[in-house]
Amino acid sequence: MSAAAAIGSWFTVDPWDPGYGTAFDEELNAAGQGGGALEESSAELDLDLEMPADRWRPIDPDPSAPLPSKLLFLDGVRRIDAWIWVHRRDGNGASYGSNGNGLQPAPGIAASFAAGLVCCDGVARVAEVTVERGLFTATAEAADIATAHARYIARRADRGAPDKLSLALQRRLTETEVELALLFRAQRDGGDDLLVVDGPLRGRTHLDRTIGYIKTHHIAYLPAAQASVVAALSPGQRCPVFTMGTSWRRNSWYLRLPAAPAAPGAPGVLEALSTSGSPSMPSASGVPAASNAPTTSSVPSASSIPATSGVPITSGVPITSGVLAASGVPGPPGAPWSGVVRLECSADLPPAAAIRLADQAARLLPQLASSPHKDARAPQNLVPIGGLERELRRRLGDRELLYRALRAAALR
Repeated sequence: MSAAAAIGSWFTVDPWDPGYGTAFDEELNAAGQGGGALEESSAELDLDLEMPADRWRPIDPDPSAPLPSKLLFLDGVRRIDAWIWVHRRDGNGASYGSNGNGLQPAPGIAASFAAGLVCCDGVARVAEVTVERGLFTATAEAADIATAHARYIARRADRGAPDKLSLALQRRLTETEVELALLFRAQRDGGDDLLVVDGPLRGRTHLDRTIGYIKTHHIAYLPAAQASVVAALSPGQRCPVFTMGTSWRRNSWYLRLPAAPAAPGAPGVLEALSTSGSPSMPSASGVPAASNAPTTSSVPSASSIPATSGVPITSGVPITSGVLAASGVPGPPGAPWSGVVRLECSADLPPAAAIRLADQAARLLPQLASSPHKDARAPQNLVPIGGLERELRRRLGDRELLYRALRAAALR
């Protein structure tokens, strides 16, 4: 018997692909104490929003709550195509850093980014896609970069540090996502949908009927007593809705997804299909797609490229039947936060409206959990989100071709 066995030591394996870190990201706390504990949060909490904190328990969603006719998923991807140095000229026409003038070129990034929206109304399909490219730098003198295959629009960052350039890129991506969602809803009548944003809802809380979907946990927001309730959730169950405030306020709750969805063909459960057999879609600005899949044609330079026929992601019976995925496989024992996601909505909503969104999410999202043999981030990376991410990355175009085009443009 090993020493570990003698003292009762044992281990479990989290199903989340280690290449993506861990779903429950182990960060040492600010005091530098070991043990792999999550960083404790200083967020202000109102744990009594739905029920008193000392009465918290796992909640089965209200089966009588009305469900939306459509479920929308909004996501974006980004990629740095090249690091850029923006060389400016002084009043004498000399480049910065030349002739010993001590003036240095400004750093920047040339990036491609795309936002997309999936509409689920019985089947899931990519409904809209927007692809953009930008040069992000802190210098006001920067001009657009035109290459043989794409144009990178100059956009101003607050400062030239790498994290500030990345933040400027993320802000523009968020703006693009919001613009796409507003345009999609404005072009369609009715307000009977639910929009799921992949990631925190910050900067998007003004969107109606919208929830943020967070797959990984970097900070322990809840006290130990309430966190134990989350660890005890069964697939399809959620914790009570609570309010938290950091640099911004929102309502939030945790939901456990099944480790594997219920068997295909079960009532109310979508059968996942790969996007590999779906119709090919053109890439942005005539840049060949990143995958080997053929493209239908070159596309003129445009920031918004709607999907003409839609790329199907899933098929099956309507998701609005509201059947819980409790028949799915539970998470592995000993991995208490496996399959747990955190959701959030605007803190401006009345408590009853926030609870209604929580129940709708608990009835619908478990049905769309991904399978471990198809997705390394299963079950948290929902099938529509995973399919959308793959399509968006393909639409960014070939990175090597864009890099070579940038190098060539720099020599002109």
